[in-house]
Amino acid sequence: MSRPAVNCQVHGIRAVFPPRQISFNIGTDLAMQLEGSIGPKGLSLTAADLVDLAATIHQIDRHITSWRGTNPPARIQLSLRLRNPNAWSEEAILALQASLQLLGNTPWELEFGPGLKAPTPKYQTDNGRAIKQVALFSGGVDSTCGAITLCNATAHTQLVSFYHGQKTLQRGLASELGFQAPVQWRMKWQRSPGRGRSFYFRSFLFLALAAAVAESWDARTIFQFENGVLATAVPPAPSWMMTKHAHPLLQETMGKLFDALFGGKWIITNPFLKLTKRECVAQAAGSMKKARVMDLLAETETCWYLRSNNVYGGKKRPGMPCGICVPCLLRRTALPGERYQYDLLDDKIKGHKRKGESFRAYYAFLRKILAAGKSVAKFYSALPAAGRRLADDSVGLTLTDLHRLFRTFAQEFMATFDLHEVL
Repeated sequence: MSRPAVNCQVHGIRAVFPPRQISFNIGTDLAMQLEGSIGPKGLSLTAADLVDLAATIHQIDRHITSWRGTNPPARIQLSLRLRNPNAWSEEAILALQASLQLLGNTPWELEFGPGLKAPTPKYQTDNGRAIKQVALFSGGVDSTCGAITLCNATAHTQLVSFYHGQKTLQRGLASELGFQAPVQWRMKWQRSPGRGRSFYFRSFLFLALAAAVAESWDARTIFQFENGVLATAVPPAPSWMMTKHAHPLLQETMGKLFDALFGGKWIITNPFLKLTKRECVAQAAGSMKKARVMDLLAETETCWYLRSNNVYGGKKRPGMPCGICVPCLLRRTALPGERYQYDLLDDKIKGHKRKGESFRAYYAFLRKILAAGKSVAKFYSALPAAGRRLADDSVGLTLTDLHRLFRTFAQEFMATFDLHEVL
């Protein structure tokens, strides 16, 4: 029996336990599919390998259950067969490792070899448009606000989506905004679903999908819209491990990876990096009539648990936003008045051990931000270590930018949840 294309060992911090083994085949166990037309260059072997690598890492993430448990990963070894392993230069490998370590706080040891026989995903080509840039489009508030700001550039912008239940929503929103149909990717996984719930590496998948589509048009610009509170990944408490979906350092290292794989100078940009979610909505409203913007944003989806019948600490109706996850907290600061399964204006929900956990963490953190007042030095002291490191790095954000961002968010948060006593 042939060796699987993917072999992964996840070594925990406790050496007494053997590494967790994750093995599967690309093409049979795991396959990526796309709908919509890509550029005239099509999907190269290198682009197809990048997509399969990203899908592989996503599935490994789904099968790791103890990122915050008693035996979190200390080292991950991945051996993977590819169609064109020679494309992965030392420069590409180093950029890949930097990206993965940033996302998971864990070093990766990578071995790529030849021999992958899986077919590339089927696709259609579009020879009639000159695409200069692509934009990731989930159908959430931030990506929809971003698409609205690009409405004057629809002729040379291609939207790229990954969907798991949002296919019709994404296509409908794109059409209403005057864009061609998005290139929509989906993952076909034939084995048992993983039990991991953190999705730390999901953004690697999204950016890889965007790059594969951009490369088919020889485009080198990717827009990834996310409000600055989440993009900076500043945790409300030092013990939190935040996902870094649109972190500026991730965009920098992924740009280097695409430089090495495809050539040229890649730019991955987030125009919303310095904005709160409420400010993202305001910027979109400056590009289109506000009433129309609000109607469109009412269609968007945000909740982590939207389709689930369970949420951390209770039951919920599938299709109803939970109201208590971090995305719901931020959405409410931008779009007040929407209905949720659990209402954090209710003191019983705020004080609930589990349902109110994210709310209380942000409340405690943002009180410190407000207590720092206009003092940048006191603000720096109030930041967790991850925020301080971000302020010290050269990624287009100054400490003054971070101070303004989180002070504004703190004021919006307190007003949203009727916490006027600390304003």
